[in-house]
Amino acid sequence: MNNTEYLIGLLANAVAGKPMPQPDDGIDMTNVYETACNHNVQTAAYYAVKKLGDAVTPQAMRVWEEAHLKGLSLSIRTVAELRNVCDIFSKEKIVHMPLKGSVIKFMYPSPDMRSMADMDILIRLEDEQKVHDILTGMGYICDVYGICHHDVYYKQPIYNIEIHTSLFDDGDGVTFYREYDNILDRTVTVDNEYARLMTDEDFYVYNVAHFAKHFQLGGSGIRSVMDMYIMKKSLTGMDMGYVNAEFSKLGLTEFYTKASKLVDYWFGDGEITSDVKDMADYILSSGTYGNLYNAYTNQLEKKGRFRMFMYNAFPPLNKMLYTFPFLKKVPWLLPFCWIARWFYAIFTKPKNVVTKVKMFARVSKDVE
Repeated sequence: MNNTEYLIGLLANAVAGKPMPQPDDGIDMTNVYETACNHNVQTAAYYAVKKLGDAVTPQAMRVWEEAHLKGLSLSIRTVAELRNVCDIFSKEKIVHMPLKGSVIKFMYPSPDMRSMADMDILIRLEDEQKVHDILTGMGYICDVYGICHHDVYYKQPIYNIEIHTSLFDDGDGVTFYREYDNILDRTVTVDNEYARLMTDEDFYVYNVAHFAKHFQLGGSGIRSVMDMYIMKKSLTGMDMGYVNAEFSKLGLTEFYTKASKLVDYWFGDGEITSDVKDMADYILSSGTYGNLYNAYTNQLEKKGRFRMFMYNAFPPLNKMLYTFPFLKKVPWLLPFCWIARWFYAIFTKPKNVVTKVKMFARVSKDVE
């Protein structure tokens, strides 16, 4: 058992109650902790680590305990802030729906076990400006607005909010984004007519689809697999006929089948197979949100070498808007922004440029 496999064992104990793996001489708890942080699962793994007692050195245990306390504090504060924001949206008669980790975290044995980098909330497009005014009035700074399917807000010291006007868009590189255009029309109300949640089935399918999106674009980490286990365990009354039909409609049946086998292997009683091992290796190499090698590999397999080069050297308008928001009003300036982007990258981040060029060459050779 290597360090990464040991981390999976710790997580399986913490969230699924599987037998506690005891570390042998080949396990480096510092490396286990670093891998957990890379996948953003250290707050969940802590609940197993604290059972190890003397098997973990006091110095190593202090690191895990600090991560736990930090995660616990962050969880309490962000949950309180999310509820405050949602209460204000309800009072202002804004239809809204928390997404992803904001909901999943309450399915875990303890909410702080599931970290989240930001609070995701879906609203109707016509309420975008009203929400902007509310959040900026609360002290939030708007970092991205009106460019893609989500606006980005942050407030010191720890609060980050993504306001979604749709769950996916065509810039995500997935083919199923249109299936979610009217998701708010098939939600259920919570507390009042403006506070919404998806049905269990739609929530499960959406989060697996979101996992698939990251997997296709550059990889997705251990947390996505663990979320699948937690959702399936918690949402026990789902109509699986509907769920499977939705995955078929989205073109995700094969992905869902493989991911489910991996969930069962890591957190249940499933067995390892070649396709499960390939998916596991890919995910374990990705970190929470993927990596450059995986992203380039997927691009190359999907686009081919020439189209991949053109996509990265001359990004489409919907990607360039993140760096140059004014292009929304003057899209004809796109070629000039490409040039500005090249000069900026070469003179301010030359190491990044070299890394990407080397990675492009490596991926091209490996895929061949």
